[in-house]
Amino acid sequence: MLYLDGISLSFLRKDIEERLCKRKIHRIFQNTDTSLSLQFGKQLLVLSCNPQLPICYVTEEKETVLEESVSSFLNSLRKHLMNSLLYQVEQVAWDRTLIFRFSKLTELGEYKQYFLIFELMGRNSNLFLCDRDYKILDLLKRFSLDELPTRNLFPGAKYEALSSSKTAPDKMTASTEKPYFQTVEGVGKLLAEALETPEDLQNILQEAPKIHLYRKKEKLFY
Repeated sequence: MLYLDGISLSFLRKDIEERLCKRKIHRIFQNTDTSLSLQFGKQLLVLSCNPQLPICYVTEEKETVLEESVSSFLNSLRKHLMNSLLYQVEQVAWDRTLIFRFSKLTELGEYKQYFLIFELMGRNSNLFLCDRDYKILDLLKRFSLDELPTRNLFPGAKYEALSSSKTAPDKMTASTEKPYFQTVEGVGKLLAEALETPEDLQNILQEAPKIHLYRKKEKLFY
């Protein structure tokens, strides 16, 4: 089953940016309670906050559309992002967070910028719609302060990314302690098992792997 750490996400980010950057959103769908699709021409950007499998990917296959109800978050996305241009996909350091940056010309002739922030954090995975000052306009999943006591994640609050004290991958040395998934940012448990030396990780970062996704019994594999 597909597992994404920060290193894997960096390659996926590049693939998404190359395929969708400088293209406009034509339609926005809600696929499930935890997933949405942004349509760019014939291509769909799927963003899933499923706690068992948080993932984002580009596909030309039509996704199931949830017709029964329209969430307030979907309404917010349609209000602010319809016909907007995706101009950048940024990863926050080597963390499992992507920022999709959009610009839009309003009916009054003003340019507006909006950021759609995707955190792939297991059961805490979430989507945030923010203005150019990172003020949260809306979010897909609402958590109580008891569930996330260290973060203020609600409309009107300023979005702040998670901080990390781990070593950046390009700063690794022979003295970097193992296991690497506990000390190096972006390295997950599966990748850490394959790394013997810092040079192994540098070789991976210099490669340009192709990411292939396919379905089997409604699950994603690679």
